Amino acid sequence: MKFLSFLFGKKPIDQTPSVPDSPASDSAPAVRAHEARKWSDAHLKFLAGFINGAEYRPDERSYWADALRQPTGKAIQVFVEAGLLSSAPLAAKLESALKATEIKALLRERGLPSSGRKAEGVARLVAADPAGMEAKVAGVVAYVCTDSGRALAQGYLAREEERKTLARRRSFELLRAGNLRQAALIVAEYERAQVFPRGVGVDWNQRPSSEDLRQLQAILEAKPALLRDVASADWPALQLAAAMVELWGERSGREWLPEGFVGASNLDPETAIRMVLFAGGHRAKLEQYRQSGCNRVEISGCGDGSCPACRKISGKKYRVSQVPELPHPECTHELGCRCMILPAFD
Repeated sequence: MKFLSFLFGKKPIDQTPSVPDSPASDSAPAVRAHEARKWSDAHLKFLAGFINGAEYRPDERSYWADALRQPTGKAIQVFVEAGLLSSAPLAAKLESALKATEIKALLRERGLPSSGRKAEGVARLVAADPAGMEAKVAGVVAYVCTDSGRALAQGYLAREEERKTLARRRSFELLRAGNLRQAALIVAEYERAQVFPRGVGVDWNQRPSSEDLRQLQAILEAKPALLRDVASADWPALQLAAAMVELWGERSGREWLPEGFVGASNLDPETAIRMVLFAGGHRAKLEQYRQSGCNRVEISGCGDGSCPACRKISGKKYRVSQVPELPHPECTHELGCRCMILPAFD
């Protein structure tokens, strides 16, 4: 556990921050580091939302109040008094308050070029019609980080990125060593240290559960027949990548595959990872059904989006002990098999 303490440390008590005597200087990193310690992670994350300027709507940011332990308006006031935030200039107000389509429409109305990035369009509007643009955002309240505020916020984001990178690498090493519980604990410790932990209603103090570990084990053992020509030496890499996707709730696992990875000829590496993840999940789900006393399940396909092989089994019901392998070994869809099992109550 010493590694976990080193990696995450203790979160500072979140309370109303005191106003610094003067803003941090951009030319003094040591001062900025000292300044960062005066603020909770929640305050620094909240401040980072204004790096490029953002509209402030109290109702939309009400979820921040619990994290900040103070009203968001008070946090804004403290940041302004500390010299970390200031009222956003016209361009930043326009960019934060209006959608790209609205910017393009305003450009066309004025006979201005509408191509290019949103910021470029905003710059054209401000140059061509400053008074009209001021009127357009007259009721908009927006703030942007000052130079010192931006340095403080970017320093926080960099530290958080480094922390996550280290945690992900460490969890991968532990998975590769077969230490599933410790790998999952790394993830749980990381999430507990976040201002907003991942997952709605997930109690990371109770993770990993025995079910979590069974799911990981199933993924690390999965060899779906759909990936019929994967070389023996390539299976561990696919399984590890799929387990990392499961652990971290990510969409992609390709970064965990070794350079020069070949994989399956019928599916790209990312899809192959999903099929391994799917196979492990299917196995774990069947076991869950067995333990809960569910004896029959139904195959649910993707309707017209399924391949011919998957359409043949879609809607069919099976005893849990006789469910066919999923992903379907004969699936020909480029996205892989997307069939799933549901309890059958008839």
